[in-house]
Amino acid sequence: MTHLVKIRPSAADRILACPQSGWPCDNPVNGSSAASAIGDAVHAILAVAAKHGVDAAAPDRVMRAHGVEHAADEVMGMVHYAIRRLAIICDKYPGRCWEQDTEAKGRLELPNGTVVEGTTDFLAYGPDGVLTIDWKTGRDIGDHRAQLRTYAAIAAGALADNIMVDPGKGVVAIEVWLRQRESATELLLPGDIAKHLQALERASKSRNVDPGKHCGFCPRRNICDARQEQLQATIGAMSARASGALDRTALADLYDRSKELEALLKAYKAAVGAALEDGDLHMSDGRIIAKMTSERCSVDALRAQPLLESIGLTGPQIAEATTISLGKVLDAVRDNVCAKYTDNPAGVPRGELGRAKAKAREVLEPALKRAFITSRRVKRGKGQKDA
Repeated sequence: MTHLVKIRPSAADRILACPQSGWPCDNPVNGSSAASAIGDAVHAILAVAAKHGVDAAAPDRVMRAHGVEHAADEVMGMVHYAIRRLAIICDKYPGRCWEQDTEAKGRLELPNGTVVEGTTDFLAYGPDGVLTIDWKTGRDIGDHRAQLRTYAAIAAGALADNIMVDPGKGVVAIEVWLRQRESATELLLPGDIAKHLQALERASKSRNVDPGKHCGFCPRRNICDARQEQLQATIGAMSARASGALDRTALADLYDRSKELEALLKAYKAAVGAALEDGDLHMSDGRIIAKMTSERCSVDALRAQPLLESIGLTGPQIAEATTISLGKVLDAVRDNVCAKYTDNPAGVPRGELGRAKAKAREVLEPALKRAFITSRRVKRGKGQKDA
């Protein structure tokens, strides 16, 4: 029987959900983006900083190499949190952290010949067993249990012959979401790892197709008939909603599929923007899509105060017209706190950043203007367990 040739940990959840998504194709879709460039920069810095400190990682050079200098605060905020979190994890599992490595590569071969290989962000081991960490830089927390378990399986395989490690004590696999400051931990014993590898082997032999929210990460998505059919069905269902034909549950079930349509629309607009760089686009009915440039100005509040008074604005009018971003104020507080500990290998002491931000909010409380914005998010329902 033919089978999928190679499985990487980052694709494990998708392949288990839709086995055919892992099969090779002639023109795979490239998933690179500005967000992935930021993630790549964070991982490249942490590969060095986790063992030798942030300065040794030359973060400015790394960010330039990835073209993300504009996001330096964002990148370094995640890096500093990861270093602090790593120290806490190692303190919690000292018997698993005698030896440590970053970007540890591993490879397993399943009984049917399928290769499982990948690079663990952080690997440690000792007499109490093995520990792996997967740094996450995404904006949305997702369910990546299969990816985490695949890293654990690779780590266990790589250390199977290490005399220091007792395989019976399993692998502590930790997923850390650096933007959200959240984490998930799972202890995987040898039986759990064997069961997971068996599931991957079954998927590697299957050609089943099951489109879903994982389609957005599939390199085959542009040639998948099942996905095209699902998108058409989604559009039809949304049209039915417009006529009031969907109940509340059916409406909610369309949410993940609607995100896929949003991604397609975003990609289409990006393609139009790129095409306009070479000139106007002409529609078949004679209309023209042209590139338009508009100016957006902001006011330097410090310089503007006397100028606004000179044109007759009163104090209350100036206050009404001037907005200070609380988020940017707290970012500045964070930067000041981090600057105090630049030369400290341990980074900012645990809790100090939170206390500084809380103090800033307390001081600013009399000046805060509150507005409530309604947005949407997907959360776990009753009976669902976290990873």
